[in-house]
Amino acid sequence: MFTICPVILKKQLLRRCLMTTTAPGLFILVSFLIYFNVMLIGIELELKYKFLAAMFLMTIQIKFLEYGIYVQLIYEYLSMLLESLRCLKENVNRSAERKQSMDWSFCKYFKQNQACLQETWLLVYRLEQYFAWPILLLFLYNGIIILCTVSWAYVRYIYETEFVYQIIRLAYISLVLLNMLLLCYLTQKCINQYKKFSNILLNLKLYPHDKQMIMIVKEYSQQLMHQPILFSCNGYININHMFYGKALLLILTYVIILVQFKLTDWFITETSVLIVRPTLIIAKRRLN
Repeated sequence: MFTICPVILKKQLLRRCLMTTTAPGLFILVSFLIYFNVMLIGIELELKYKFLAAMFLMTIQIKFLEYGIYVQLIYEYLSMLLESLRCLKENVNRSAERKQSMDWSFCKYFKQNQACLQETWLLVYRLEQYFAWPILLLFLYNGIIILCTVSWAYVRYIYETEFVYQIIRLAYISLVLLNMLLLCYLTQKCINQYKKFSNILLNLKLYPHDKQMIMIVKEYSQQLMHQPILFSCNGYININHMFYGKALLLILTYVIILVQFKLTDWFITETSVLIVRPTLIIAKRRLN
């Protein structure tokens, strides 16, 4: 990434952008998740098992932090390429009354922009291969931990006198959902930014005598059509807003089913107690 985009690093715009937007939010979110998870680990567990559970969570969340920063890097690079393409479009559209073929320098700049976008697509592909299993494991872990936290909160609601842990569990579930939402938001930003390239190419004012430029624009459009940017964990899931909505609906469905089973068990237990208690009273009276 650093060799592809040296200009933005010289101006330190990228570092400043990461330090003011994505990096602090990701770091704070991961820190609170680890803290709440360590607090909610069972008191009865031995110290070594607590340590292993905390290390497992830290490993997954640090991978999430690394992946989020890489996605933000891709977004900033796409934004720079998009701004460069907009400047090229304005320069091309300014010469609306020309009768000669377009200067070769414009074609060269378009080819450079296309080559840089191809490098970005390859970077996304490598990123997808490298983070496929950690991010997939992160989403599975988040879904399972939400169900376990809800189940444990329901069970402990009867026995716990302090409601501090219930508030911590609610905050922990909210942070886990925010964790998933933030990752889907970052990837959706990159996807939306990538789609804007096609709109700019469609608004170019070209003439029949601009044969070379027409061929370059067609090739560029075909590349955008056949090489979309997808963050799919190596084909297992597509990380975007739609996936987050589906995951949220699935988790909510399982939570409702889980609570229904708990309520059914509680109702059966209470009913059996109400039936057995009068029977015991009658039996005692007969014995007396």
